[in-house]
Amino acid sequence: MYAKCGSMTDAGRVFSRAARLDVVSWNSLILGYAENGEEETALEIFTTIFATCCAPTALSFVAALTACISLAAKEEARVIDGGKLAKIRCLERGMAVHAQALELGLDTEYYVASKLVTLYAKSGTLADAWRVFTTMPSYNLVSSTALMQACVDNEEPELALEIYALCHNHRELRGLQSRDAGVLVTALKACGDLAALNAGRQVHADACRSGVEENPTLHSCLVDFYGKCGSMVDSQVFFDSLVTRDLITWTVLIAGYSRLGSSSQVFEDFGRMKDEGFQADAATLCCIIAACSCSGLIEKGNKLFNAAVYETVPDQNLYHSAISMLGRANLFQEAIGLVEKMPFTPTSRTWTTLLGICSKWNNIEVARFAFGKFLELEDRGDSSAYILMANIFRRGNH
Repeated sequence: MYAKCGSMTDAGRVFSRAARLDVVSWNSLILGYAENGEEETALEIFTTIFATCCAPTALSFVAALTACISLAAKEEARVIDGGKLAKIRCLERGMAVHAQALELGLDTEYYVASKLVTLYAKSGTLADAWRVFTTMPSYNLVSSTALMQACVDNEEPELALEIYALCHNHRELRGLQSRDAGVLVTALKACGDLAALNAGRQVHADACRSGVEENPTLHSCLVDFYGKCGSMVDSQVFFDSLVTRDLITWTVLIAGYSRLGSSSQVFEDFGRMKDEGFQADAATLCCIIAACSCSGLIEKGNKLFNAAVYETVPDQNLYHSAISMLGRANLFQEAIGLVEKMPFTPTSRTWTTLLGICSKWNNIEVARFAFGKFLELEDRGDSSAYILMANIFRRGNH
């Protein structure tokens, strides 16, 4: 009770005074610390129970893995072999708990396996998550959604749709799946990444049949999905059918037209959005600046950027969009000047953005400068900068 109320001091006091402690008491304490932001304490207690007190149960491992999953939410991902991002520290702790569960034959128990899938998915190790998932005696929505989201995040949208189909064919999950907005949203993101128009329409139909189409998150995902598939007619028709719209829905509609280079439609919708009382945020302005870049409207894009910097809180993505626009117009000195004026420390994305437009114009001099700055960073992100630089040199025979 005290743990559920967030008072671990009281929970610990009652625990320490108990005349007799069994594994249920230990599990309650571990889970309490795990759910109240004291994950390290939870794992220390789990190690104690495992080593000295009494035999842990499946729920002991569920509590310990809950602590590991909470740690994953707090840890920054790092690049590992193959350029993938993973949360190393959390992964090490989780794998140790997994090994202990395996030793006791509890790793395939339903709730333990479900937590393991979620842990590996949130830690960025898709292969391990998939391995555990395929050995589960049955599936649930939490682990399925976590694995699908991990697939999307790790650029494996085909696998995400395989999992969606697997759940759809599972008699016990089919009804739950089609009524769960989280599963449908993740499936639509995968369809959008693949530009799989027919598959996405099927997901849309599932949402309609289950009566969850009115979920606000689904609104924006459907507009975005149709836009990523290049079907702006469907995107616009669905958008126009909405009774209420928010800034996110307007932004994804504008982003769809921006990707197609339809600058006139972008500015028309931008005007309509403002008429409805919405103030553009950094994400909206990035889409509009991208449209200006595609259409050669550099002066207009600069005015929008300068007004945004003056009127709103500076945003790094907005600066990157403006740097890309200037570079695409072959205005490299202006782009470098903007990098130097940024109120942020340049990141790996800053320099890869500049390298990407150097590749377009085969500008070796600026590419050398950007790559040199990239190499000075402690956190260099993925390997894309090396690939871009290699392509520039190969093209220029340097």
